[in-house]
Amino acid sequence: MNEDIELIMWHIITRLQNMSKWGGAHSELSRVVKSLPSRYTESAQAKKLVQKAIKNLVKLDFIGIYKKTREDHVSLNQRKVKEIKEFS
Repeated sequence: MNEDIELIMWHIITRLQNMSKWGGAHSELSRVVKSLPSRYTESAQAKKLVQKAIKNLVKLDFIGIYKKTREDHVSLNQRKVKEIKEFS
């Protein structure tokens, strides 16, 4: 896996943990992405890396993405607390 993608995954997980977004508590995905360092949000290539990181987190079942109020919302999977904390 690309080192940048892993770093983005770490940033996303850390942000959600700091916001206490586990299970039913969720935040807008766009808000979480905005909190990433600017080097991951400015160029089109960097935005593709962010999308890959999000897909990897979903594949690992670390996060769930939900449609709420016409926006994508995200939260950490409560059943993967141990694995998420080991990753972060």
